[in-house]
Amino acid sequence: MQKNLKFSKFSRLKTAFFAIAALALFILSANALILPKTQNKTESGAHSSTIYKRLENLSAEIGEQSPPSEKMNNSVYKNSNAYKNADGTFNISKISVYDAQTGKVRDMDLEYYTLCALIAEMPQSFESSALMAQAVACRTFAVRKVYEGKKHSGADVCTDFSHCQSFRDAESADYDIQKAVDAVNATRGIIATFGGEPIVAAYHASSAFYTKSGSDVWGGETEYLVSVAAPESLDDISFTVRYASDEVRSKLKKTGLNGGISFISDRDGFLQYATDGVSTVTPRELKNALGLRSDVVKVSEDGKDTVFTTYGYGHGVGMSQYGANALAEQGYDFYEILKYYYTGIGFAFIKS
Repeated sequence: MQKNLKFSKFSRLKTAFFAIAALALFILSANALILPKTQNKTESGAHSSTIYKRLENLSAEIGEQSPPSEKMNNSVYKNSNAYKNADGTFNISKISVYDAQTGKVRDMDLEYYTLCALIAEMPQSFESSALMAQAVACRTFAVRKVYEGKKHSGADVCTDFSHCQSFRDAESADYDIQKAVDAVNATRGIIATFGGEPIVAAYHASSAFYTKSGSDVWGGETEYLVSVAAPESLDDISFTVRYASDEVRSKLKKTGLNGGISFISDRDGFLQYATDGVSTVTPRELKNALGLRSDVVKVSEDGKDTVFTTYGYGHGVGMSQYGANALAEQGYDFYEILKYYYTGIGFAFIKS
């Protein structure tokens, strides 16, 4: 069952609610989002108010960003369904989605696509501010794909999580998605930008101690994808798997280790490297060879088995979903969460 959330931190806004709401409606200039009906609508009014806390700052920051990069000019971004306005907002008339299961392309509203990605990417049990941050990340990911105009299978995005984002059709969801609906409605049209263009909105499940920079994982340099401290609890992101020791030795032969293997850890028990006395293997190489969830790992022996306890899940770049939820539990709103994980970003609005 979903937990009921408290929004007492926003009570100080009540007296200014209607004035700020009017400003929000003027800036967003969008009609109400039409999304599938769900089982429980008791929280539908609460989430929509969270956007107003930082709306004045959002609108101000749109005009403070650095000049657009060359990548955003129309000689490169030639999608006829998308263009940028002089006021810094973006227009998208539709988004095309390739369904990897059916092999068909569907045109759909951007906000509906955002909802379908959100319910596939983040648990409904997470805090509302975390869901809202994830909604902005999902929307931004899609908008960047549209503006790139690099079609695959005749579409802007696909439903294959290994290539684009996870996707679950909201109309066929067999569980209560009202919190996700509220998160999409409350952040309607907002995307994260840097240098005038939609960011590469990378995200992952969880990180231990620190997230990773984009340059460490993928090479190159992206100013807003830098390492930041991970706020999630290690207990919440641990996962244990065991292999027969013979299987471990067999798998690690591909890395150049042969014979007896020793796992060298620091004083806290986290692996520093594995060695056969001649060659060494880094935690990242070990992760890849064994298919572990993370390269932050503790190793122990249990009879004829080698036990690996990993902390974190995913590539580690950008927003950590469990970290976003931890920040939300501490009272941070979606705007603050996104600014924390994507260094130096601003925001813009989509007009659809």
